[in-house]
Amino acid sequence: MRHMRKWSRRGFLAAAGAAAAAALPRRARAQAPPVVRLQAFAGGSTAIALKAMEEGGFDKKHGFEGKMFYFNPNISYQQFIQRNTDVSFDTDPLVVAKARLEGHKMVCFHAITNNHCAILVKKDAPYRTLADLKGKRLGHYGIDTGGFSSFALVARTRAGIDALKDFQLREAAAPALLPLLGKGELDAIVSFEPLISRATVAVGSRTLFGPFAHLWREETGQPLLLTAMAAFEDYVQKNRDLCRRVRDAWVETARWITANPDIVERDAFKKLTGVTDPEAMALLKRAIREVPMYNDSWDGVREATEKAIQRAAELKVVIDRNPGGSTMRLDG
Repeated sequence: MRHMRKWSRRGFLAAAGAAAAAALPRRARAQAPPVVRLQAFAGGSTAIALKAMEEGGFDKKHGFEGKMFYFNPNISYQQFIQRNTDVSFDTDPLVVAKARLEGHKMVCFHAITNNHCAILVKKDAPYRTLADLKGKRLGHYGIDTGGFSSFALVARTRAGIDALKDFQLREAAAPALLPLLGKGELDAIVSFEPLISRATVAVGSRTLFGPFAHLWREETGQPLLLTAMAAFEDYVQKNRDLCRRVRDAWVETARWITANPDIVERDAFKKLTGVTDPEAMALLKRAIREVPMYNDSWDGVREATEKAIQRAAELKVVIDRNPGGSTMRLDG
């Protein structure tokens, strides 16, 4: 009987060990942080934002794993509409308002980038005002992008110019616009950072009109976003706490980038932005600090964003009426 009890004890311990081992993968899966699919413009300021969140480990710190997607600007909106990602860092609030009018119930719930877009011309071009470009060839990377939508609003408000009618519009991928401007095949282009910094050095460009956020503040006294953190309403409703964690991770990320713009000199960022020239790098770091490029707040910014959407509706720029509900607060 002793022999049998001895082997029974061994068998029990072996069985218990096997059960514990079998449970480990299940426990590991239970403890794994939720994955949030985040998207940004490839080569743009929002790409820097996502890479900084990853490099700083702010997603993991706030209890989720960010799966980062970097899309070309001309396909980014479609990727989001098709719900291939969960949260967008590269969606303009005006684009969100337009999407809502088309039946896509997306919503903005935090600021990402201030509107650093600008109209660029060659340094030796004769143009001095936006009105000088009427009838000229204006390159852009998509009329449904935040850059062009916000340009249309600022141009109408500040200069009474219709962005769709007053220029010869030419569309190309955002990076391809730089050499087209340099070769004289375009008279001006709509651009964003870090392409603006690259163009200043590689093409010999200058800013004719912008940054749009600065012009908008001069006209209205309000901030103007280029991109906001956006998701579909049903995703937010089902994952409100997770969205809060994404927001909080972004707030820390934004503060880290602004306080430490030298991080864009790291190889991981150079691969994303294509900025390798020291002069262009210095210009990019200055833009991060001085525009400033990134926004860590929603207080006051949300109200200003709603006013911008309403103004666009009144002017019938991008949208012909305000759909309402384009922004929200996660708390309260």
